[in-house]
Amino acid sequence: MFGLMRNLYLHLQKKSAPRSFTIVFLGLDGSGKTTCVAALKGEPTEEATQTWGFSSEKVEVAQSSVEVYDLGGAKSIRRIWENYYAEVHGIVFVVDASDESRLPEVKAAFEEAVSHAYARGKPLLVCSNKQDLAKAASMTANDLRDYLDLDSLKCNHLCVDCSAAGKEGSTPDESFLEGMAWLVRTAGVQYASLQARVEEDVRVEKEKQEKKMEERRLRVEKLRQERLEQAKAEEAKESPAEQQSPTSPPRQEPGSPEAVYAVEEEPRRRDEGESQGQAQIPGAIGA
Repeated sequence: MFGLMRNLYLHLQKKSAPRSFTIVFLGLDGSGKTTCVAALKGEPTEEATQTWGFSSEKVEVAQSSVEVYDLGGAKSIRRIWENYYAEVHGIVFVVDASDESRLPEVKAAFEEAVSHAYARGKPLLVCSNKQDLAKAASMTANDLRDYLDLDSLKCNHLCVDCSAAGKEGSTPDESFLEGMAWLVRTAGVQYASLQARVEEDVRVEKEKQEKKMEERRLRVEKLRQERLEQAKAEEAKESPAEQQSPTSPPRQEPGSPEAVYAVEEEPRRRDEGESQGQAQIPGAIGA
C-alpha cells in the first residue's frame, strides 16, 4: 500500500513539474518569422527586422515557458536549419501568402525541412501569413494546406490564416496566437515521448559533431607531420655539411693507410724538389 501511494505521488509530482518547450520558426526570408516572434513577446511588430542567421527568445505561451529559435530564411542560410531540429519539440513554418511567385521555393524548403529525421513527426503549425495584404486573398490556409499536402504528413499539424503584424496600432492576429497555443498544448500532450526523443537526438548529434571534430583534428595533425617531414628532407638535401665540394680532395681519416702514406711521402718530395732546384741554378747563371 505504501509503495503504491509513493509511486502515485512521484507520478503526480513528475506530471506537475514545470515543462519547458523549444519551438523553431522556419520559412523563407521576408515571410514574417521575426514579426511572429515579436507578436509573441508583445512587442511592436512594426519594429521587427529581418533575422540573419539565428536568434533565440524566451516567451510564455499557454502558461508554459517556451524558447523560440528564429532562423534566417535566405537561401544561403537555410543549410543551418538542420542543426537545430534535434533540440525542438515543435515547428512553426511561416509562409508569405501574398507572394505566389515564391510558392515553389516555399514547397521545396518545407518538404526538405519536415522530411529530416530529427524534424519528422513533430507537431507542426503552418502560418499563411500577411492575410492583411490584398494579394494574400488567393492563398488561404485551406489552399496552402492542399498545396503543401499537409494531410500526407504523419504528425499533428494545423494551418491557420494570420497576419502577425496586424494593422498599424492593432494587436497581433488572434488566429496566430491561438495557433501557437495549440502547438504548445499538443507538444505538452506528447511531452514524454518528445522529450525522450530530443534527448536521444541531441546525444546522437553531439557524438556526430565530436567525431567530425576528431577526424578534422587528425587530418590537420597528419598534414602538419607530413609538412614537417618534407621540410626536414629538403633541409638535409640542401645542407652544406652533408655535401662535399667537387674540387676538394677526399677527406682522409687519421691513421688510415692513405694518411700514413701521405705523411711518409711529403719529406721525400720536398728533398727531391730541393735537389732539382740546386741542379738548375748553375745552368741558369751560365745562360
